[in-house]
Amino acid sequence: MGTMKNLSFLLSLFISFSLSAQVTLPENMYGDTAFAPYYWGVASGDPLHDGVVIWTKVAGIPNPVIQAQTWEISEEQSFATIISTGSVDALATNDLCVRAEVSGLQPNTTYYYRFTDSESGQTSQVGRTKTAPIGNVEEMTLAVASCSSIYSGFFNAYRNIANNDEVDLMIHLGDYIYDFVDSEEQIRVPDPFPETPENLQQWRDRHAYYLLDPDLRLARQMHPWVVIWDNHDFGDGTEGGGQAFWEYIPRRDYHNDIERIHRSYSFGNLLDLIMIDIEKFRNMDEVAPGESSVLSNDQRDWFLQELGNSEAKWRIVGNQKMFGGWYSEGIPLWLPIPNAGGVFDDGSWDGFMAERDTVLQFVEENEIDNFMVISGDVHMSFFMDLSREPRNEFVYDGASGDGALGVEFIPASISRGNFDESGIAEPIANIAADLSGGINPHHQFTNFIDHGYGIVKITPDTLTAQIRYSNKLELTDDEEIGMEMLMLDGENHWHRPSQEPSSIREQKKNDSMLVFPNPANETLNVRFKDIPEANYLLEVLDTQGRIVLSSSSTNQKQLTISVSELTLGAYVLQASNEEKLFKKSFIISR
Repeated sequence: MGTMKNLSFLLSLFISFSLSAQVTLPENMYGDTAFAPYYWGVASGDPLHDGVVIWTKVAGIPNPVIQAQTWEISEEQSFATIISTGSVDALATNDLCVRAEVSGLQPNTTYYYRFTDSESGQTSQVGRTKTAPIGNVEEMTLAVASCSSIYSGFFNAYRNIANNDEVDLMIHLGDYIYDFVDSEEQIRVPDPFPETPENLQQWRDRHAYYLLDPDLRLARQMHPWVVIWDNHDFGDGTEGGGQAFWEYIPRRDYHNDIERIHRSYSFGNLLDLIMIDIEKFRNMDEVAPGESSVLSNDQRDWFLQELGNSEAKWRIVGNQKMFGGWYSEGIPLWLPIPNAGGVFDDGSWDGFMAERDTVLQFVEENEIDNFMVISGDVHMSFFMDLSREPRNEFVYDGASGDGALGVEFIPASISRGNFDESGIAEPIANIAADLSGGINPHHQFTNFIDHGYGIVKITPDTLTAQIRYSNKLELTDDEEIGMEMLMLDGENHWHRPSQEPSSIREQKKNDSMLVFPNPANETLNVRFKDIPEANYLLEVLDTQGRIVLSSSSTNQKQLTISVSELTLGAYVLQASNEEKLFKKSFIISR
């Protein structure tokens, strides 16, 4: 029987790539043969206070009609006592994916689950899940991820999430799978080269291929998931993407329509989580004459009702794309960064400003505190305050946060590329970040280079958000906290500690060395925070690291250097002596 199962698995790979020759898998890609026929692992999701969805996929004989699967739930990993059990059929019409909506469980309780195959008698991996709490809740921890291209790098972030026992819920904000291989990011690509899915079976095969990654399988096995899709999860109008997503993701059908994925969750008196969809229904309705809706009128009405009815201490809204605004006026056009005429991306909420203002106006007029949006898609990291007019100093103060109505948290992509993968040198990326921060005072932190995920820890008086970065180019357990910020109960903006700078403006005020104006033209001013105790050697480096200009300071707090002979472009000013080294990026724009 084991031989038949292994043969079936190889046949499934054969079909997946539409090959007549052997598939060569990249590093760290394999089915879980120790638990045949459950090569693709187990998963759970959409936790309620009394139940959860559990999922698996089995390999069967070619084109079986029915293959019964028995599931068991226990509070013990040994399954000494079975809390609940049932049976569900694996059907070829669902690509042999199995889901069971388990009910009758206790709130805020960790459970273990497994499946047994009726044909082979084999048992699956043991999954771990957790129900939602009710009543008084003192703490919750969320993992937040998005944009996970299996071809663009290793899923180290998933492994670190899986191994974090503090995580209560894993939230994926879309682009869980990718429909194509980016030409600039071919890190883990099978042979033959994957083609873009064009029908239901090809979308199913793409999901199954992703689950050959053991780190993704482990993250799905160890925590309950809440997942929404983004554009790469179902492609550009191709058939079958939504159906395959439904089959392979452990979620409920809340609307008797698998194409409608907005829903909400309650976690006692601590947190209400509202998941919205700005992909499937954009441009179908108008929020006002001539102003398209990104949500649809029905979904917006539902969303605002959920938001207004929330009685929890904290309200988190999950959606696919940046909500708070990323303005681009003043960014030199020669910088190789996105620019959609005044904003960086009009496919985000920046292309639907009237509806964004409707949401923020609702928050303001209903005096809704502790409002947070979590987003994906952009592949970069942002902490930002939310304001109806973030660049109007009479409405919002970027230095203090006064006037903000909430916050947004965008951790990073799991693996999908950003500036450096696009060939933009890090000095230019840093310059772009500096310039972007200058014209977006609500942006409190940005990182255009690194990859990873977010952790959100919630208590009654504090929400703490961390970005954890890891290397995606090699297998590693190493990770680092790139930034951590707080939102205090009732403050409604990212907290500005008095001792340490956290916002871009505060960083500028406290920097040991400043350069201005930036962009520069003929001259560049250099100002040190303190009068130097020793002379500094000043060197200007181009993006290739070559020294193109040098000078020196003689115990001066501020000096001016001529940059008139430098060509247009990005540079780094380096000030060094035997004890200290400072670096600042700047650009020449005439």
